[in-house]
Amino acid sequence: MSIPLNVTASPALDRLADRLLEVGREAGLVSVGICDTQPFLEARQELFDRREAGLAGTMAFTYRNPERSTDPQRLLRNAASLVVGAVSYRQPRTARVARYATDDYYTTLRSALERVAEELRTAGYRARVVADDNALVDRAAAVRAGLGWIGRNTGLIAPEEGGEVVLGSVVPDAELPGPGTP
Repeated sequence: MSIPLNVTASPALDRLADRLLEVGREAGLVSVGICDTQPFLEARQELFDRREAGLAGTMAFTYRNPERSTDPQRLLRNAASLVVGAVSYRQPRTARVARYATDDYYTTLRSALERVAEELRTAGYRARVVADDNALVDRAAAVRAGLGWIGRNTGLIAPEEGGEVVLGSVVPDAELPGPGTP
């Protein structure tokens, strides 16, 4: 489910949003969407609950600072939207190691997101790429941007790729219209 961003979006921002989605797909993202930067309050509470129950173990990940990792507005001054992307690591089963460990899919993801960020910078906006750096609860952003839903495995399930995706985002100061915006 996507949350509407700005119901008064301008035609120029509509065109920019469409262009960013196109650039993301051309750069190799199997799924890309846009959402707002409101804090992910449900994810924040889940992190606190799991940490309190001792389920985080020694993992720092997003458990170290749930307030930060669930608030996209802390990533960039005047952050106004998120462009969220996914790269698939689906491949034939041929090894006894986790499929995501057979290649550096985050390099592919960061490269694709950086192309989206460059498009924003060229249009005069600031943009920051975040992927696999514990700065953002990526799966919550992906759900809000309409990329999929959370499965029983607690990971994102993308309609075309299943649970075999890595996630990241571009955080711009452009208020981009997202899915569901009239």
